[in-house]
Amino acid sequence: MALPIKISDLINGSTVEWERIEFKQGWNPEEVVHSICAFANDFHNWGGGYIVLGVEERDNRPVLPPSGLNLNQIDPVQQELHELCFKLNPNYFPVVEPLDFQDQKIIVIWVPGGNNRPYKAPKSLGKKAPRSVYIRINSVTRKATPEEERELNTCAAIPFDDRINHHYEIADLKLPLIQDYLRGIGSELYGSSGNMPFDELCRAMKIVDGPDEYLKPKNAGILFFNDAPKDIFVGCFIKTAIFHEGLGGDNITEKEFSGPISHQINEVLNYLNNSIIEERIIKEPDKAEARRIFNYPFAALEEAVVNAVFHKSYEIPEPIEVRIEPDNIEILSYPGPERPVTLEMMNNGRAVPRRYRNRRIGDFLKSLDLTEGWSTGIPKMFAAADNNGSPRPVFEFDEDRTYCLVRFGIHTSFEDRGQDRGEVEGTVKGPVKGPVKGPVREELIEKLLSEIENVIEEELIEEYWRNKIYSNILRVCKESEASKKELAEALGLNITGYLKHSLAKMVEGNLIEYTIPDTPKSRSQKYRITKLGKLVLQYLSEVSDEN
Repeated sequence: MALPIKISDLINGSTVEWERIEFKQGWNPEEVVHSICAFANDFHNWGGGYIVLGVEERDNRPVLPPSGLNLNQIDPVQQELHELCFKLNPNYFPVVEPLDFQDQKIIVIWVPGGNNRPYKAPKSLGKKAPRSVYIRINSVTRKATPEEERELNTCAAIPFDDRINHHYEIADLKLPLIQDYLRGIGSELYGSSGNMPFDELCRAMKIVDGPDEYLKPKNAGILFFNDAPKDIFVGCFIKTAIFHEGLGGDNITEKEFSGPISHQINEVLNYLNNSIIEERIIKEPDKAEARRIFNYPFAALEEAVVNAVFHKSYEIPEPIEVRIEPDNIEILSYPGPERPVTLEMMNNGRAVPRRYRNRRIGDFLKSLDLTEGWSTGIPKMFAAADNNGSPRPVFEFDEDRTYCLVRFGIHTSFEDRGQDRGEVEGTVKGPVKGPVKGPVREELIEKLLSEIENVIEEELIEEYWRNKIYSNILRVCKESEASKKELAEALGLNITGYLKHSLAKMVEGNLIEYTIPDTPKSRSQKYRITKLGKLVLQYLSEVSDEN
């Protein structure tokens, strides 16, 4: 059974928090069984963890290149590990996979949070050794205190997203959606996903459970890998409403975003970026350079949407709502945060305790780079607002924590009274670079369109026009080669799945290319515009002028 993530990403800590990874240079069965017990107990609902044998640990980080294990150790270690798991009470069997990494043999032990918590492991491997509950706190595996053990017993219920759904079948999980996910995260499973039995693929991803004769999907699998989870979980969609005249007016534009929840996130972000976000270029007295500001910081809205999807209860039949009024945006989800989070913590921008309602949803979102899972969402929202000069977001929830609302106020320069702060040279929908140009001849547009259609399908042209992130990326890359970080800064975005997905699509479409094509994941990697990208950018600019 293969790991659901790429081994290099795991060891580099790019998709899994360091607290969830334990490195061991050699084979110490007593320590390993304690760590398996701790990750299986999943005290913080992080989703378990990984133990990597053959890699030395120093200051909670791997020492590379790895020392590795001897080839003649691999089979005996696996056999002894299987026997050790019978010593856990109740028995627990992780996923064990020998791998080649940087020319060395290593063993990775994947320990998802168990379904029968709490687990106990023997204190030592001697006969009749007493068993204790082990947990993972920060980067340390240790025995639970009596209070922690009581809390673990209280919280041992399986989270909703990790439960088996007895009303649906494995056929309700769609292979193309699974393959799209595996390809997007660079998983080694992608290469074999088309050839291996579908049930084995789903078991490897931990999105099904049960015996072969009664194999059922888990709720997280349905949420990510079913075409219409809204038909299964009432309220599993995002609803937007633009109140053009305020809440008391009749002019309202409503849209609904359904489909797999990761798709919902990207589609809502595209909609906000294209239809709501505006940029103003302000010339200030006694300053040579104009100031560029946005009506709302997109990076903050992105974090808020992802957090709403991550922390929503999918047992509550209410959708996430995005309400857009003339002077603010509100994002509403159900229920509110879990204790001990307080309203004061959230409105002060403090990191909050990380006990997650949806541990499996969090794992998938982290793999897609849509969230980090380090309680960084609120601080990032505040930082994005500060960088744009916008009001900081305000959080609200009731005493019973039945809902959570975050409100973003519009930048003052987009209010009427903001006009005297400087001369407004241009207002542009979407975070584009520079003011709108004047009109051009219709025949030039037709010529450009005919040339582009020779190499790009018509529906892609429509998508490039509708989704302004493509033209924005092209504008930046036309000026100079740019890294992901430089692009994110230029566009007011976070380096998350939204940006990475767009870049991957543009590379695939030959609009931009890698500066180091042989090593796509090089730290020095940048993007540059292609000849086709310049042509498409010219077309998009001309269409924008005509509209």
